[in-house]
Order: sequence, then C-alpha cells, then structure tokens
Amino acid sequence: MIRKYLPFFVLFVISYVFLQWFAGGIFFYQEQKSLFVFSTEYLQRHLIRPGGILKYIAAFITQGYLSGFFGALINSLIITLLSILSGSIAKRLSAGSTFSMPLTFLMPLGVMLCQYDYHFTILHSLGFLTAACLFFLSVTSTSKTSRLILIILFPVFYFVSGSYSLLYLGMWSAYGIINYRDKDTFVYSVVQIAAALLTIIVFYNLIFFQPLKVITGYPFLFNEYGKANLLLYTTSAIFITYPALIKISSLLNPEKHSGLISALLTVLIFGISIFVLIRQYNPVFEGIMRTEKMFFKGGYDNIISHHERNPSSNIIEQFYYNLSLSEKGKLCDRMFFGRQDAGPMSLSLEGNREQASRTMHYYYAIGLVNEARHLAFELMVNNGYSPENLKMLIKTELINGNFRVAARYVNVLKRTLGYRSEAAKFEKMLFNPEIVRADPELGEKMKLMPEEDFFIHTEEVINIEMLLKSHPRNRKAFEYKMARLLLEKDIIEVAKESVKMKELGYSSIPRHIEEAIVAWASYSKAVPDLNGLTVSSETNERFVNYVQAVNRFQGDKALIEKSLSKKERNTFWFYLQFGKISVDFSKSKPADRNVY
Repeated sequence: MIRKYLPFFVLFVISYVFLQWFAGGIFFYQEQKSLFVFSTEYLQRHLIRPGGILKYIAAFITQGYLSGFFGALINSLIITLLSILSGSIAKRLSAGSTFSMPLTFLMPLGVMLCQYDYHFTILHSLGFLTAACLFFLSVTSTSKTSRLILIILFPVFYFVSGSYSLLYLGMWSAYGIINYRDKDTFVYSVVQIAAALLTIIVFYNLIFFQPLKVITGYPFLFNEYGKANLLLYTTSAIFITYPALIKISSLLNPEKHSGLISALLTVLIFGISIFVLIRQYNPVFEGIMRTEKMFFKGGYDNIISHHERNPSSNIIEQFYYNLSLSEKGKLCDRMFFGRQDAGPMSLSLEGNREQASRTMHYYYAIGLVNEARHLAFELMVNNGYSPENLKMLIKTELINGNFRVAARYVNVLKRTLGYRSEAAKFEKMLFNPEIVRADPELGEKMKLMPEEDFFIHTEEVINIEMLLKSHPRNRKAFEYKMARLLLEKDIIEVAKESVKMKELGYSSIPRHIEEAIVAWASYSKAVPDLNGLTVSSETNERFVNYVQAVNRFQGDKALIEKSLSKKERNTFWFYLQFGKISVDFSKSKPADRNVY
C-alpha cells in the first residue's frame, strides 16, 4: 500500500516545496491582479460567456493567496489529485502496463512546470482537472443510458468550463480513434463530437452572442491573465494524446524486469521535472514580489533593511527602497547605504505607463495625489478592480473630499474577503474631513498637495519643479529633487540648491547632501552659502578619513573599491567615484556636471 501511493506523496512534496519556497511570489502577483467581490453583479459578469463559472471558482480560491501556505497547499493538492485521476484512467485503459506508472505523472508534472509562468493560474489547473474528470466518467460509463446522459449534459459542462471541454473532446476523440473497432465507442465518439459542434453553434448564434474565438477559446487559449504559451500547449498535447500513449505503452510491455523499468522511468521523469524547475527559478521576479508585498503592507523598515543586507541590481527593488526611505523621511540620509546603479530612474521609474501600478505610489508619496488617482482609475478601467488600485482610489478620493465617490469604492472593498478591515477603517472617514486630516497617512498627503493644478509632464524633473513651484515647502518633493541630483553626481547643483533648506524647516543637513557639499567645497576650494546651516564636524572628519583611505592605494580604483570598509562605501563620496549607472536617463541639466 505504501509503495503504491509513495510516488503521489513525493509529487505532492515536490510541488509544495517548489511553490512555497521558490515560487511564492506568483501567488502574491496573481492575488494582486484581480479582486473577488461577493456581489450579484460580479457573478453576472462571469455568466456572459462559456467558462465564466470556472473562472469565478478560480477567482474565489485565489482570494486565499494572501497566504502563501494556502496557495502552495491548494495547488499541490490539485496536481496530486490530477495524478491520481491519471493513474485511474491508465489503469482502466491498460491494466498492468509497465509504462502506466511513468505515464501517470506526465500530465500533473506538466501542470506543475506550467505553474512557474505567472500567467498560469489555478484556473488552468482546475480546467485540466475538470476535463480529466469528464474523460474518466466517460470511460467508466459503459451503459448506453449513462453515455446518453453525458452527451445530454455536455452543453452544461461546456458552459461551466468553456474551452477546457474541448480538451476533453480531443482526449475522447483520440480514445475513439484507437478503439475504432469497438462499435459502441466509435458511435459514441461521433455523437459526442456532433453534440459539441451543435453546442458551439447554439452558444454562438442564440445564447451568448460572443465572437467565435471567445466561444471556442475562452478561458483556455486566452483569458484576462494572458495567453497560452508553449509549455501549456505541450502539456495540453500530452493531455489529449494520453489515451494513445497508454495504448502504445501496452504494446511495448517487456516480459522481464517490468517493475524495475517502471520505477526507473518514473524516477527519470521526476528528475527531469526537478531539473527544469531549478532552471526556471527566477530570483529577480521573486525578489520584486517579496519587496512589493512588504511595501503594500507598509513594511518600509523591512524593505530598507532587506535591500541593505541583500543589495539588488533590479530597478524595481531599488525603486521601492528609495520610496520606502522617502516615506520614512530618510531618502537623502540613507539612500547610498543600498545599491543605486539604476541612477535617477530608480526614483520614479520615469512615469513608465507599463509600471503604472507602481508609479502611482511614487506620485502619491510626493503629494501628486490627483495623478495617483488618475493612474489608479486608468488601471481599473483597463484591468478591473485590484486591491491596490481600489485602495488608492479610496484614499485619493477621501483626500480630495469626494466622499460619495469614495463611498462607492468602499462598498466594493467591504464585499471582499481579505480587505474588510481596511474597508471598515475607510468607512469611518466617509463624510468626516476631520478624521481624514487627523489620519497620519492621509493628513500628511493633504499637506503635500500642490496649491495650484498643473499638467503632468513625461519628464519627472519638470513635474518636481512644477510641484515645488506650486508648493515650495514640500520637503518630500525637494528631497526627491536633491536625490536625483546626487544620483546624477551633480554636486555643483546640489550645493546651489542647499541654500533653500533653511526655509524648508531643516535644522540640520541630511547626511548625503552634507557629503556632496563637502565634496563640492573640496573640489571648488570655496564655501557654499547654506543660509545659516552648517556642515557637521562629524561629516568633515569622515571625509578626511575617506580621502586618507583612498590615497593609501595611490589611485588604483579596483583596489580602492575592494579595500574600503562598509562605512566608507555607504557614502555619496564612494558613489561619486565608483558608482556606475546601468540605464539611460534624462539629466536635470543638459551639461555633464559630474566632476569625475
């Protein structure tokens, strides 16, 4: 008994370990791409095309992806259940075949490999499972009455699962072809195909009035999450030809060592699958998802400490690092404690529309609340509700005092599973401007908003200048401007802009701006006008120590870079000398102001 079920247990363990510890970011990504709403309207939107009900079920399950444990568990259970079903089908079609066991795991392992594509959702896994169940029912139904019932119910199956029913139809057609001598099976296959064609014609012309490609392709070939890829097509081909593979394997049944051959082939298939999983692992994607998840939970300190312990060259991780520093008021004090090789692009992603779901948080952070609302609304129109764009719409409408509009969004958020507590918090703010102003987050953003409206430009340099012109005391915008100049290595402009800090309420100069001022003073042999502020003696002392450390190696940059301590590397001076920007960007000033 243990030997019989051991391969299925091994499959479950491999799938769970892979999904929990090496692909957990996929669950976060998929949970954030849509929002399940408990409402009649949301259900009705899934009833307008075949396959909508299966997608509705998949969306309901996806809510649980807020827990990575649940995501890994439910998907591993589906994969294991599919393997058990495949084994039952193989046993039914060819009992005792040597190759039945290895063939049993082809489909589920294919589905497991597909999991690493973030467009492959639980919808696909449920689709394969549904089609396999239909086929199993068909091969176990031997009486004419039971087969007639299955034919009559096919339109219902098609309505529920959409184009996944065609996978079942392809599978049954393959079975009918290899059993053409069985008159009952052959006739049933022909009638089943005729019933499927009639179903498609009726659905297309009389019921759904959807394009033919939607009737025949949704949700398998394409859906809201993306289109099928090569790996999914390959898995589908294995699925459809599975009866033929079982039939062929029965003809190759060896007389000797059949058990050993079966075990070795099963181990080989598992080994190849594990190798492919290892090759598919994408640490960059996982890093982005981990960082984004922390940001959405307000874990700014966690992002800062993680990036400083594990520096990433990815521009999106650097973007969230800088954004977290800004939200904690540490941007110009700590930005060079982390990796900064994306230059100014890592501050805002330069208004990249493809990154709108991320750049809206940048605009929100610096006080351009209406642009954040604009991007969130565009995302809602194009992609439907998602947790973050809906929360952004609520917050920006509350800040603007549009309480009726905010109330509509809050009512949507209230009808979700994972965001009801946040909806309750926002609901208390409706029609209560005093509570909004007193809120630590929303109240601060209200104070940062421009006093006069202006058109958003594609160049973030211009947007920051316009914001500071409209609201000169916006310190977050000012620090983003200074951070950009630091990343451009423009110490001349940094020294020039530093005169404004006193009027902005600074009692001391941020660490990295101080470092740039000291570097400028050393370069120009002049003292900048700081309007009453002074550079700390500690910074001057650190600069002397840094210069001495650099001079010890007599200009050997490779040796200097290798030998400096972490404290000396976490400075603007180190970035000024050795920082390399890996992406193109537009300079704040047309001339190259880098003294190096």
